[in-house]
Amino acid sequence: MSRVLKPRFNSENMTITTKIIPPISADQQHHQQQINFDPYLNNLDLDILIVGAGFSGIYLLYNLRKKGYKVKIFEAANGLGGTWRVNHYPGARVDSDQPVYELSIPEIWKEWNWKEKYPGWKELQQYFHYCDKILDIKKDVSFNTKVMEANFDKDEGKWMIKSEDGKIVKAKYFLPCIGFAAKRYIPDFPGIETFKGEIHHSSEWPESEVDVAGKRCAVIGTGSTGVQIIQEFAKKAKSLVVFQRTPNLCLPMAQRNLSPEEQKNQKHGYPNFFLQRTTHFGGFVLDFLPRDTFDDSPEEREKVFEALWNQGNFSFWIGGYRDLFFNLEANFEAYNFWAKKVRAKIEDPKKRDILAPLKPPHPFGTKRPSLEQDYYQIEEAQEKWSIEIQEMANLTLFPLADSWYMGANIPGKKREMLNYSAGVPKYAEILKNNLKNNLEGYHLVQN
Repeated sequence: MSRVLKPRFNSENMTITTKIIPPISADQQHHQQQINFDPYLNNLDLDILIVGAGFSGIYLLYNLRKKGYKVKIFEAANGLGGTWRVNHYPGARVDSDQPVYELSIPEIWKEWNWKEKYPGWKELQQYFHYCDKILDIKKDVSFNTKVMEANFDKDEGKWMIKSEDGKIVKAKYFLPCIGFAAKRYIPDFPGIETFKGEIHHSSEWPESEVDVAGKRCAVIGTGSTGVQIIQEFAKKAKSLVVFQRTPNLCLPMAQRNLSPEEQKNQKHGYPNFFLQRTTHFGGFVLDFLPRDTFDDSPEEREKVFEALWNQGNFSFWIGGYRDLFFNLEANFEAYNFWAKKVRAKIEDPKKRDILAPLKPPHPFGTKRPSLEQDYYQIEEAQEKWSIEIQEMANLTLFPLADSWYMGANIPGKKREMLNYSAGVPKYAEILKNNLKNNLEGYHLVQN
């Protein structure tokens, strides 16, 4: 089975601001070296090696320990949390309301209480610290240990795993818990080396605060990360330019504080709730309505859409009519309601058509929506600007085919795609690095 991999550029998660990035101090370097406290984690013969100390890795470690397996974790970062150890850009928070987004480990959830319905990155780091305090996770984790190679030895029936710092481990089972988009990508576009301001990637944010007060800033990409950063930067920056390829069809978050009393009263139902996560769409405990869109009259549909909208979270996406993803006309009904709600917040007609066009950029919900708190109010502010990538390309003197941000059809040429060999390597590189390690059923083809 052959696979020709042709990655294309995706600019969703890159952020540009204006400052000089401070280098890591000697104290920080020493601290990171001290964290990797486990030289004994070399030449080990394990039952199981887990890669990644985020939610998945910790949950597996907890359960496999209880079953008596000899198990360890290799973690590339210098602490627990997975994506929440490295993602601490301004505004970073979950888009899954509690208790959807927590471990179903009784020793943890029975005593831990969240402060917000959608916790931010600081609270999530506190959560992982608490997990370690209760479960003593770190004793079985090798931090600052990046796995570079894993090969299965058929004769011995074990995986041979090598880390970047030279550790070699044998394991009967090899469990990568690294997420699906853990590899960052920065496009090599002209001028990046000579840019005199500061450039930050959202997944490699400095430990120290980035002060944007009174400065001119730009955010490239309006995925969930872009939306969160924009909401924070717009409150402080002198000006903010947003480069958008595709409008994000955001839904209202309905953020609020949570009290310990409220959570205490709900925890008796947590075991059943956690079980339901495994049987529901996307892990959210939301059910589609048991009827189709056009089973209701226009007036009834309006009431249903309004109720779903007011609930916040993803109710409007995966708690509505069951034919949303199967009937294009039904999908248009949902999109039209969304556009009506969002367009009412935006007075500028040009921005209105950019952020919430009358014609859907894609069927509603086929790309995961983001949750917003004041995104559209910020985008409406006159001193802030939102610019479409397509529009920007048409206004420059650069040929479209030479523009680093163009990863779509050439205007005026039907179905002529721009496939960049040096474009986004997230999935392609992950596949290439793993398929070459003797995984049966695949082989690479040089294009």
